[in-house]
Amino acid sequence: MNESAKSLTQLQKLSCFTDITQIEAITTGLSQPSYRVCADDKDYFAKYVGQQYLSDEVAISQISADANLSPSIIYCDKHWLISDYIDGQDLGHTRLAIADKIACALKLMTRFHQLAVSCETLDITTIYNGLIKAQANSYSSAQLATFQQLMAIIKSHTDINSELVSCHGDLNFNNILIDKASRSWLIDFECSCKAPAEFDIAMLIAVNELPVEQIAAISTQYQEQNPPAKLNQQVIHYFLLFSYLINGLWYENKRHTEQAYQQKFAALAKRQWQQLQRLLITMELALDSSIFTG
Repeated sequence: MNESAKSLTQLQKLSCFTDITQIEAITTGLSQPSYRVCADDKDYFAKYVGQQYLSDEVAISQISADANLSPSIIYCDKHWLISDYIDGQDLGHTRLAIADKIACALKLMTRFHQLAVSCETLDITTIYNGLIKAQANSYSSAQLATFQQLMAIIKSHTDINSELVSCHGDLNFNNILIDKASRSWLIDFECSCKAPAEFDIAMLIAVNELPVEQIAAISTQYQEQNPPAKLNQQVIHYFLLFSYLINGLWYENKRHTEQAYQQKFAALAKRQWQQLQRLLITMELALDSSIFTG
């Protein structure tokens, strides 16, 4: 029995459901297995999560739900998180103009940043090491050396005495749901961490492939919604380098492990590498940027 079949069998046996009439896989996300479950005359969202991530995600999801930012939690155990199902579509697939999508994401981001969430502090070295370890043999010695040089540069410019906030960590437009009443909901807190607000803004730009030229405008919008915040645009640029790097590595890892979506992840990785190369050139950093797209 493969992992997908095993998770479905577990899902069908959860005590929170009495009569399951339908289970439908949700394939728009790119992380953990997720399903729409029709049971007991109601629809639910079911997410399978590795045990090492679940305790934080459940607590964060509950705090976010209490703040009316996220769907209510119905049930959780060591592998499953069950919440109300939001009938609508993710922000990325709506027909909203890109400016409206950014405004929606920033509104949720600023509200989430003000929550008292207990989660790990961002450790860029640990994140990088975990990603590179998974597929180290896939990279040349020259690539690995350049990665290390880049990480040293990023770390030296992001180790700042800045206020840490509750960052979502993966504000992909796909992680924002828009219901039938046009209300927005924030989901998926696997990457949540304590970090400078600049990190969340950088990841928003990277993961949604927004133009780097929008950093100033996005920063201004963020500060208008959160006046006490003082953003450092240079720090955003260095966190953006980090975001492109870890996104590229994550997509490359998924390309090797998710054969059914190999082409999709390869294309996503390529675009992150291209953006990283462009930013390195723009910032005039002394690195061989061709190593990322060669």
